[in-house]
Amino acid sequence: MDTILAHLNDICYNCIIILRANGTTESYTNQSGARIPKTGMLRIRAVEQLRAIFTLLSKRGPIRESSLLGPILRKKVIESMLYMMRTY
Repeated sequence: MDTILAHLNDICYNCIIILRANGTTESYTNQSGARIPKTGMLRIRAVEQLRAIFTLLSKRGPIRESSLLGPILRKKVIESMLYMMRTY
């Protein structure tokens, strides 16, 4: 567990970069006729990785009080998740 905590910021920023990166140009048409870009396996894995990190941190106590995850990184993760919800 200490190995993961030592590289926590790097893992989180890597997941944020994957979520924000321009992926494939593949898309599909939903039932209403709107074109929706495909999410892709890398983005799904990045979301799963962030979920695992936050689960790990929540077991150590409140995430807001954690010194491992600063307010800037928390803000970037929230912005990236909102971006994912709006785009995909």
